Parts: sequence; C-alpha cells; structure tokens
Amino acid sequence: MSGRILRVTVFSHDVVFGWNASCHSARREVKISSFSTEIDNIGEKEGYGSGEYTLRKASGELGYGADFNSIIRYFAAKRGNKTFNCRADVSPPDLKDYLPWIALMEPIWGQDGVIEDAKVNLHGSAAAAAFSDVTGKCVKAVHKRSVANRVIASLNMAAKQKCGVIGASEERDGPPPHVRLTMLYLPLSNDDNHISHFFAYGRIEPLRQSTDG
Repeated sequence: MSGRILRVTVFSHDVVFGWNASCHSARREVKISSFSTEIDNIGEKEGYGSGEYTLRKASGELGYGADFNSIIRYFAAKRGNKTFNCRADVSPPDLKDYLPWIALMEPIWGQDGVIEDAKVNLHGSAAAAAFSDVTGKCVKAVHKRSVANRVIASLNMAAKQKCGVIGASEERDGPPPHVRLTMLYLPLSNDDNHISHFFAYGRIEPLRQSTDG
C-alpha cells in the first residue's frame, strides 16, 4: 500500500473522495480531447498521479462538458428502468465520436467482494497514446500505484453505488505539460445483477501555465 490515506466525505447528493479530496466541479463546456503529441505518454510523466482526485456520482448536470453529458444521456436511454447497462449497449457506431478515448475493463474481484484489479479488454487509440496500450493487461501491472489506486477506487465506488461515477484531477506537479483529467466509469451487467465489465471514457486537457508571481 502507498502511504496515502483515502478520505471519504459524503454530501447530500454526491459522494466525493480521493487523495485529500474536496467537493468541487468545473462548470463549463469543453470540446472532446483531440490527438496531441503534447500529452503522449502523460501517464509516465514525473509528478503525474499526485494531484487531488475527486469522485462523484455521474450526472449530466455536473458541468463536465458536452461529451460527458451526451454519453451519460445515451446510456441512461439505453438502460431504461434497469439497474445497469449491458455490454451490448456499448455500440461503436453510436459512440463513434468518442471511441479514441473509450476503454472496457473486466473487474477482478477479491474474496471479500471488493474489486482488487481490472483487466483492460479494449483501449482506444488516444488513450493508448496518453497511457501506452494496456490492452490485455491489468491496471496494477501497468500504472503507477497512485494512478492504479484511483482507477480501482473508482470502480469500487461505481459497483457499490450501482451507477456511473466521474473522477477528476488537475495534475500540476512536476515538469509540464500539466493536465486536467476527467474520467467516467460505468458498470455493465448482462443479467442486471452481476457486474461483468466497466465502460470508461476519459478526457485530458492541457492546463495553461500560470503567469502569476
């Protein structure tokens, strides 16, 4: 285990937690991430993964951007009255605008019913450029411990809450580029009971360097 403590704070409508987490939301409209060599291999950059990371239940009203709103609405329409979406709801033609940043993960459950790791079954091309292609590999085997802990914590929250969750962080430590990361994790079930996979969608935006001081 790393030396960090995972602190959990429960609010009236949101569950927000992370490394020294606080409740906040970026209320703005942004464009989908595009291919950019500036963020290639960002997952290996010194300092990446040390920024504050917050998690909350996914909602189209959180202000994370038109792409997240569209994806959340899409899955809500597909889900209907069911608890979970199913694997078949992940339709490439319907989600073609977002495919470069989409991943599918298969959870690895511990004996206590908690997710201990996850195997990446599909990794979009833009996500692979940013974090290296991890298709067929496990999260803990390929990511820094701090980053892997974030992913596993996100999956466990989504499984416990039985809904999608959005994680966000600003990575300002170490040399540039500094980036804002936003991730959606959505549990999938073929029998509307047991979670078989997680849909993931992410956006990475370079942060402007401050000119203050």
